[in-house]
Amino acid sequence: GKELVQSTCSQCHALNLVTNAGYKREDWITVFTSMANLPKEQVATIADYLAKNFPEKPKPPAVVIPGNVNVMIKEWEVPSLGSRPHDPLATPDGMIWWTGQWANVLGRLNPKTD
Repeated sequence: GKELVQSTCSQCHALNLVTNAGYKREDWITVFTSMANLPKEQVATIADYLAKNFPEKPKPPAVVIPGNVNVMIKEWEVPSLGSRPHDPLATPDGMIWWTGQWANVLGRLNPKTD
């Protein structure tokens, strides 16, 4: 399991990102199967290894901060549906750049016109 995690996960991530995550076995499966297409036997081996050695961590309780808040959330539909867009970055010129993990794309949108 350890060798598979090192060789598979480290292709994209620093290993401390993996070892510090802490999930249940079924959650580990959800996380890494959304990132890599692995044979079933490797999925089981990696999930078993991660769950045993890097188990779920307790979640801190939510903290309610008193007072009013004014929030506006806007969502955009990206042109490459199913690409699993993530890691948005707002740049000084006001553009938002994003990566489409499952479509091998880099996208840009202009919040003022899109």
